[in-house]
Amino acid sequence: MPEFFRLIFDEWFLKEQQVAFRLSLQSYDKQARELFGRDFVKCSASEQMKLLTEWDKQGSNPYASPPHPFGEFKRLTLHGYYTSQVGQNEELKTTMDGAEDNPNGPVMYGIAGMF
Repeated sequence: MPEFFRLIFDEWFLKEQQVAFRLSLQSYDKQARELFGRDFVKCSASEQMKLLTEWDKQGSNPYASPPHPFGEFKRLTLHGYYTSQVGQNEELKTTMDGAEDNPNGPVMYGIAGMF
């Protein structure tokens, strides 16, 4: 998964988005230090959960402009997972029949009720 984020960050994010994302990571450590006296990674599991819950609440609006960085990170995580081989084949149980000549694209099987 880190390769996915590196690719998105380096090749899809605009320079302004890269700067904003880096600043948001710094702000998360700042918030952790203000609340618990240490960087996020050094907080206890319960302290981290308290912070993550708050950030998740702040980032839950997909239409916010600009988007909340934690919400963006969460959406990218889901996108990366569900477009990966594991997400597609093992969780979603999709298979694509690449050998079929279909003008409407490949037929997808295994997602009940969608196709």
